[in-house]
Formats: sequence, C-alpha cells, structure tokens
Amino acid sequence: GDPSRMAVMESQPSSRSSTSREWVGLAARIILGGTLLVAGIRKATDIDSTLWSVRTYQIVPWDLAPIVGWTMPVLEIVVGLMLILGIATRWSGLLGTLAMVVFIIGISSVWGRHISLDCGCFGNGGPVDRNWRLTQRTYALDILRDLGLALCGIWLAIRPRSTLSMDHWITTVSYTHVRAHETGAD
Repeated sequence: GDPSRMAVMESQPSSRSSTSREWVGLAARIILGGTLLVAGIRKATDIDSTLWSVRTYQIVPWDLAPIVGWTMPVLEIVVGLMLILGIATRWSGLLGTLAMVVFIIGISSVWGRHISLDCGCFGNGGPVDRNWRLTQRTYALDILRDLGLALCGIWLAIRPRSTLSMDHWITTVSYTHVRAHETGAD
C-alpha cells in the first residue's frame, strides 16, 4: 500500500488501547470523584468540626476560616459528582488536582511547623497528642494519598475521554443529531 497512508494508520491508537484508556479514565473519575464526594459529605455533615479543622492549620485568618470551612465541602461534593458522572471531565479533573495540591500544601505546612494534627481530610480533624514520628509518618501517607489522587486528576485533564460519562453521551448524541440533520433524516 501507500506508505503515507500506512504511516497515518500506524500513528493512530488501536481501538483496544483507546478503549483501555477510556476504562482507566472511568477508574480515575471514580477514585478521585468518590474520594472528594465522601470527604465533602463527611465535612458538610459535621461543619463545626470542619471549621475547627480549618482553624487548626493556622493558615487562613481566624475570621476567614468559616468561609473556607463552608466552601470546601460544597466544592468537594460538586466536583466529586461532576467527576463521577463524567461532566466537564477535563475541568473537573483539573479542579480535583488543584484541591489535592492545596491539601498537600496544607499538610506540608503543618508538618514543617511541627504542628501535630489529624488532617481532617474526611472530617473530624484537629490537634492530636501523639508521638512526633507517628505524626510525620501519617503526614507522609496523607501526602502520598493526595499525590495519587492528583495523578488521577492529571490523567483526566490530559485524557478526559472515558467510558460511561455524560461528556461521552452528550458528544455521541450531538454527533448523531448533526449526522442525521446533514443526511436529512430528522
């Protein structure tokens, strides 16, 4: 055959690898979205604990902590649902990644200032009285978890197409409608 056509065909991903990437995208959406959704719901259902947790980080001024404490769970719930449903996947993946970066910065900040607390990532955060080595180990694991979740978001920002997503359904329906209109079938 035609060498230029062969080169184009070889540069195209196989349908199997494309399908595999779509399933990886679904897994990334469920992992990051599910984590954000659960964390947001747990924080929203115990807002006093959430406000206390925000204050114990000693990053935002005391008077701004309620704004952060109320906003954070709402954003986590909204972004989590968007990811699970596959709505605006690239943007919700970026927002999920941004959340993880903010959480990593917060944990790193208290670690660097030798403040021993439970991160409050899933509610009920605040100061803890425990061995500093155990606190450091806990912070390292929290950061590793958040890095893994951030990688899910980065995957979705780079490859937002995934199986069982509203984005995919909307694109398919729109394409089918346009094709039907072009052929005069509607």
